[in-house]
Amino acid sequence: MFPRTHFDTDHEQFRDSARRFYQGEIGPHADRWREEGCVDREAFTKAGEQGYLLMWA
Repeated sequence: MFPRTHFDTDHEQFRDSARRFYQGEIGPHADRWREEGCVDREAFTKAGEQGYLLMWA
C-alpha cells in the first residue's frame, strides 16, 4: 500500500474528528434507525453543529 501524500495534518484532524463523532453519535443508534426506517432529526442537528453537513456548499 502506498502512503497518502496528498493529505496534510488538517485533513487528518478532520478525519479523526469525524470518525469520533460518527462512532459516538451515529453508530450506537444505527440498528434502531434501520428498523424504524428513518434517522432521528437530532442526529442531523448534531452533525450540522459539527459542520459535517453540506460541506461542499
